[in-house]
Amino acid sequence: MTRILTIAGWGVLLASMVAVGLGRLRGREWRVGRWGAGLSLFLFVLAWCYESARTGLPAFLSLFHLLLFLSVGLIAAWLLLRPSEPVLLFLAWALASLALSPLAPPPSSARPILVSAWLVLHVGTTAVGEVLLLAGAVLALRRSSSAATTSTMEGLLRAGYGLFTLGALVFGAVWAFFAWGRFWGWDPKETWSLIVWLWYTAYLHLPASLSRRTPFRLMPVVGAFLLLFTLVGVPFLFKGLHSY
Repeated sequence: MTRILTIAGWGVLLASMVAVGLGRLRGREWRVGRWGAGLSLFLFVLAWCYESARTGLPAFLSLFHLLLFLSVGLIAAWLLLRPSEPVLLFLAWALASLALSPLAPPPSSARPILVSAWLVLHVGTTAVGEVLLLAGAVLALRRSSSAATTSTMEGLLRAGYGLFTLGALVFGAVWAFFAWGRFWGWDPKETWSLIVWLWYTAYLHLPASLSRRTPFRLMPVVGAFLLLFTLVGVPFLFKGLHSY
């Protein structure tokens, strides 16, 4: 059932992107693109909820779950920011495509160490922060931005940074202490999460006169690549406690 719902959402999202692209070429918004995105969001949410019911825990247990959750968040962000950021739809579709690949199979069951209240606090909070950071990075891609767009971008990045800090570093450290008896162990994903955090810390502490200029304005885009590498690349390239 999970795979059927995810494939259906993936196909509808692809059709929605085509409709949005054709609408932009013709200089107008096609409602079918918006409705398609909404339907794909609904299907992905159903798949995520089904996985939560199947495993008996909130679906943050595997790469598949995380990619599906990020896709949901990015589609929701596009619906709120529409129709200005079609890149959000493409990114959501790309992550959903990866979720359907052999690299990210749904888990058969939850590992005992994941049966904890810290699962949502650590992984869930981090994932919401990642959605906001990715959405902010997409807004940063604009060559010319209004004051409102810049304000929205900065708000997304600040909120995402705060949630990422709380989820990845604070809640992650506390859970690590209860699970392994130490707050920090320089596990590969811990290390790369720290790199991501330091990168965004540097950007958000720049004076506004610098952060809004090229090339500093593109720092959130680089941060998004670091974030995605930490999520997808690090667990496969380096052996550690967070390997999938």
